[in-house]
Amino acid sequence: MCNIINISCVKVDLFILRVPESTYNDKYFQEICQERFINAKQRKKTLIIQKLLAKRLLHFVLSKYYSIDRVRLKYNEYGKPLLSDKSLLQFNISHSKDTIIIAINNMGVEIGVDVQWPKAIKYSDSFVNHKERELLIDLRLNDLWAIKESYVKMSGIGINKSLLSFSIIKDISGKFMIIEGERLMAYSQLFRDSEYSFAICAPVRIDLSKIYVNYLCVSNESKYDKEM
Repeated sequence: MCNIINISCVKVDLFILRVPESTYNDKYFQEICQERFINAKQRKKTLIIQKLLAKRLLHFVLSKYYSIDRVRLKYNEYGKPLLSDKSLLQFNISHSKDTIIIAINNMGVEIGVDVQWPKAIKYSDSFVNHKERELLIDLRLNDLWAIKESYVKMSGIGINKSLLSFSIIKDISGKFMIIEGERLMAYSQLFRDSEYSFAICAPVRIDLSKIYVNYLCVSNESKYDKEM
């Protein structure tokens, strides 16, 4: 995790895109899947389409909201995408079922984000430790998973980091924090929308703004698909 500027709170814009179900049967997307992944199963094709749309959404929001018209990405050793220039802008992407989200801040603070559909997660001791079981009295399992995923994505390590190597706790105000041993590592903000669980994680407290993007804004941006 990189060193960050000395601030106590980061403003994060969360862009939310709902994908119409008909999109996954669109002839154009099906042809791309057939061309690139001839033997791909339907679940794989869905993920391919989600990644294409996430790329389009990233280009759209960076151009419209941050005046960045040329997007060049690089990846850290664990595959986390970053802007290749020296901009303070940090972003993270997640998608689940018909929802794609991108969290962005321009303060140089690393962030992680995750969205989960409620039927996607099953309980397992491989990611819920004994300290966190009490949280499930008030939280759904996919809430807990989303917070954990947002933290490992913020760290830049992703699935290479054990989900049991840290714990989620609640402070007296009901906010979530990430602890490794006795050390406070990050803060996480959780909310639900249309049964989905959304979690955003940062090393400092989060001031969140939600921006819903109309699908029509990205539906015709196929010029970015070749960059996948």
